[in-house]
Amino acid sequence: MLAIFVGSATLISQPVEVRATEGHFFDDRGKPSKQPDRWKSLAAIGSAALGNKRYDVAIRFLSAALEGDLKSKVAAHLYGLRGDAYVEKGEIEKALADYARALNFVPKNSSDYVTRGGIYEKMGNYNAAASDYAKGIALSPDDGETLNALAWLRATCPEASVRDGHEAIRLGTKLCELTRWKEWWPIDTLAAAYAEVRNFDEAAKLEGRALQMRNISPGDRKEAQERLVYYQQHKPYREPLKVRGQRKAQTKRTSGHSVSIRNLVG
Repeated sequence: MLAIFVGSATLISQPVEVRATEGHFFDDRGKPSKQPDRWKSLAAIGSAALGNKRYDVAIRFLSAALEGDLKSKVAAHLYGLRGDAYVEKGEIEKALADYARALNFVPKNSSDYVTRGGIYEKMGNYNAAASDYAKGIALSPDDGETLNALAWLRATCPEASVRDGHEAIRLGTKLCELTRWKEWWPIDTLAAAYAEVRNFDEAAKLEGRALQMRNISPGDRKEAQERLVYYQQHKPYREPLKVRGQRKAQTKRTSGHSVSIRNLVG
């Protein structure tokens, strides 16, 4: 975690304040001013802008921060944040390039693999998504987000060549054990895995168990009930087919909820 991203949201609350801030950090030609450690403030403002959905501002300040003399870990984090801003703008190729740069700096960061994997999945590049999820699991074997991402993809992918019900059961079972069977979303994922191997009785039983959990939201409950009907009719659940290479990457399913592609550090 980087402490430089704390308390900067007020600097970008109004456009006039953004212009004033830019005047402090950039010269008349729009180049970052040459001041020691200015990258920290630039990064803080860029991160805050990202949190406030000011994506163009975020990209401008994060790009300027990246021109500083940065340690590998910091550079990787900033490239990841800028990639997030590009995702939100729908500039997916630029986002993927930034995530690749982040991984070049810190190749053992599992969160970058699951982040990039989520983008590949939304683009319909399922094999690339599965590969990134697997790399993330290799680095962090007990990370629930990554286990869930790969298990769900193996169970519900619209492309048959990517599905692997037995691997999905293995991953889903581990995830349920890690969460002590107290969360609805690992059980929901495991139910989909059993449906993939045509064990619909077990799938329906597990889905019913997931629906009994108190921490499931109304929207998630509705979707889980729809999946239960599939299993009762002896049908596996399939995610909708994505158009390969589509321009707009959205959010991905993780921990049973629709969440941002990447969590911000604050």
